Amino acid sequence: MYGCLALKYESLLLREVKSSDCQFLQVSCMEWLNFAERLLDNGFYPIARQACENALLHIKKDDGEFSGNKRIKRLRDHAVICAASGSVQALATEYLKRKTIEKSNISSPISKEAQCMASSLFRNGIKKRNVRQLLESQRTRVPEIFKFTAP
Repeated sequence: MYGCLALKYESLLLREVKSSDCQFLQVSCMEWLNFAERLLDNGFYPIARQACENALLHIKKDDGEFSGNKRIKRLRDHAVICAASGSVQALATEYLKRKTIEKSNISSPISKEAQCMASSLFRNGIKKRNVRQLLESQRTRVPEIFKFTAP
């Protein structure tokens, strides 16, 4: 599949070069557009951007307003965004941001104090509940004990 796309790209470029001699070899805007879509589907974002640029050049050469002008620009912008998001630099920047946030969360004294405070409040709540249950159980047992001891 990838080899077919590479061959197609080479043939479109060759046709572009030879189209000055033979008009019937000229690559249409729709050909570039369809090729750019296939490239985007297969993850070849930089080449898809170039194919969109070629399609836009053909619109300008023809001096006619093509209905797919906005579509081509959207495809080009999408290719640029996808190429940038998958680059090593973008991935490294994202990783460093994530690590910085993790470090700030770990080393923040506010979060530790809040955590200690929350855990001590939780423990105190459990102690109070246990004391309340103990007192309740003692109240219910006391009358039972007196019932059995009194003849």
